[in-house]
Amino acid sequence: MRAVILAVAVGAINACSPYSPSLPAEPFLCGPQMPPCPDGFACVAQGSAMICQGAGGGDQPDGGGGSGFQCANDGDFEPNDTLAQAFATPVASERNTIKFGPLSICPVSDKDIFKVDITVAQQNFDVQVTYDNGDPLQLALLDASGATVASGSANGTANTLEAKVPNEPAGSVYAQVFGPNTPGAAGGENNYTITLTVSGP
Repeated sequence: MRAVILAVAVGAINACSPYSPSLPAEPFLCGPQMPPCPDGFACVAQGSAMICQGAGGGDQPDGGGGSGFQCANDGDFEPNDTLAQAFATPVASERNTIKFGPLSICPVSDKDIFKVDITVAQQNFDVQVTYDNGDPLQLALLDASGATVASGSANGTANTLEAKVPNEPAGSVYAQVFGPNTPGAAGGENNYTITLTVSGP
């Protein structure tokens, strides 16, 4: 009887957290909660599945880290510098929100673009970017032609930008993250997380 009670108690403790204390080294499916992966893991696309994958440090494949800055390894998202190369997210088509990261803007000329396919007209599109200390990043929401329809601004949370566009028509919209216009001491490179959300109508 005592063993049974102990097993139930351990199960109750584990139920408080969506993640096991000993996580596998191999990728596993992203969870439905926020964040979809535990610290140290990024939610990335692998075929039609969204998986949690260990996000180790190091320069990203497009040549980051030239200033010695330790760039987060976001090679699974690269290249995503243009609309044609934009990383296609499952937001709107499969789920209402997702958070990716850690990602990086490395080198300073790098641009990261994420695509959302609005499937229901008049939905609201909201994007938040939280970057590490150092040079601030910039955020822009783009329409299908690549024109900027909203720019990120501080939302009251440290190192966080937010941009919103209400009542989007059905079709493709994009979130673009890029470095500062005038790089500072860190060379304009930085690591960040991005959360993309649709809501309504």
